[in-house]
Amino acid sequence: MLLSDQDYSCLHPTARAALTVRREAFAGLRAGNARKIEMGDDEVRWWTFAGGRVNTTLKYAIEALTPWKVVPDNLVLRIRGENSLGQDFQNLLDQLRAPWLWDDAKLWNNVAGSLPDYRLSKFQDVLPEAAAREMLAAFLLDVERARAICGG
Repeated sequence: MLLSDQDYSCLHPTARAALTVRREAFAGLRAGNARKIEMGDDEVRWWTFAGGRVNTTLKYAIEALTPWKVVPDNLVLRIRGENSLGQDFQNLLDQLRAPWLWDDAKLWNNVAGSLPDYRLSKFQDVLPEAAAREMLAAFLLDVERARAICGG
């Protein structure tokens, strides 16, 4: 909704005005690629507009591949490192586009092992560890859409 110019007639006038304000705030990003990347000295902002589950998936994949700290929200990934991230970030994007990465069992076992220990089910404590991790991953992550965002 933020990236399009479509008028939604079902919106209340207050909501329509709020959407217009938000669209204006993202005008620079709306002009080009929805996955705009802003480079800073010690931070990269990757505007995916992909939602929380996809951005959380990307966070765990990036943190498994690099020493960087990633802070996701519904719109953007804030990636922080100690040095200039420019070329290293481009190399990371190339890795994320590689089809083999998204099928790498070792990587995803590491990702599953780093997921928070949420309690999603009363039966979770009696599940085998692999099944409990798979349940967490299915609830918290969206690997297929993350792969599509990266072009993998």
